[in-house]
Amino acid sequence: MCTHCQSKNLEEIKLSRRGRIYSFTVVMQRPPEYYKGPVPYAEGFVELPEGVRVETLFTDCNFDDLKVGMEVEMVIERLHEDEEGNQIMAFKFRPVTSNELPRRKQRGIKDHNGQNPSPQGAGYSPGRK
Repeated sequence: MCTHCQSKNLEEIKLSRRGRIYSFTVVMQRPPEYYKGPVPYAEGFVELPEGVRVETLFTDCNFDDLKVGMEVEMVIERLHEDEEGNQIMAFKFRPVTSNELPRRKQRGIKDHNGQNPSPQGAGYSPGRK
């Protein structure tokens, strides 16, 4: 059911596995019982090319290196183990690594200015923070 209009007429669509960080925060204290993953952790929103923003955890990164606009990709990882020993899996997003750039260049991906996009997001230049 749509949370905005309560329509039950929904359709399933395939979304991109990559997007850009829209916002994020790093949580340093364990929240209430519902979260059983490691602490500290980073969570936030990723904006997908389709215009959808998904709430997510971030993984495989130094939290100090996360930036709004950074390109990220979805992965599925273990979140925790339940009382019966079952692995609880979750989708998370991780930064696209610099070794992804050669593949992007080979595929000829360009931004709106005709340049190869930076993995760190808009406004990035080496040496600038």
